[in-house]
Amino acid sequence: MVEDDEQYIITPQLIWRVYHIPIILGLLSLLFIALSITIFIKSYQKITPVTFSSDTKEATVSGAMSAKDATILVDIEGEVVRPGVYRMQEGSRIDDLIGFAGGFTADADVDEVARLVNRAARMTDGAKIYIPGIHDAEGSLSRTEPVGETRFINVNTATAQELESLSGVGPVTSRAIISARPYQRIEELVEKKVMSRSVFEKLKDQLVL
Repeated sequence: MVEDDEQYIITPQLIWRVYHIPIILGLLSLLFIALSITIFIKSYQKITPVTFSSDTKEATVSGAMSAKDATILVDIEGEVVRPGVYRMQEGSRIDDLIGFAGGFTADADVDEVARLVNRAARMTDGAKIYIPGIHDAEGSLSRTEPVGETRFINVNTATAQELESLSGVGPVTSRAIISARPYQRIEELVEKKVMSRSVFEKLKDQLVL
């Protein structure tokens, strides 16, 4: 007996032959949708590259300046084994400098050092430190020294009376000078605001450390 209805077997080839145009259009639509989403995301995405401070020009210049400014020149004289000018690391203390200079000699006046020198103080560039000896006149540098007709005053050790003997220095200024000790440069009298610039300019040739 012959069947009236013809039976068809559905195969992928048959589906492609019949529906290939809609399938292609669908795939293209999906591709365009994916591409649009990608472009949309990238248009709002901000990418900040990771940078290291050592890679920047500013950091290189800053590093070079730090290396240049890392040392200071300081002078130590008096009763140390090796007096002279030393290049020290910035931030070093007076005690470090004394060690570099070999320590005190046998003639160092340790009592005067303890009274006059703050060994824990940090040093600044161009500072000068003097270590008194037991053979110094009157045993210390606190005296007012007549040299010719000029009288020199040691701002680190002079008494209030000696300071007030200077023209333009009264009790208020002398107390301010004493309270701001020690000084490593006489210019610190102005920098620490204990003496006006005009008075300092008149007296600077009479001031010593």
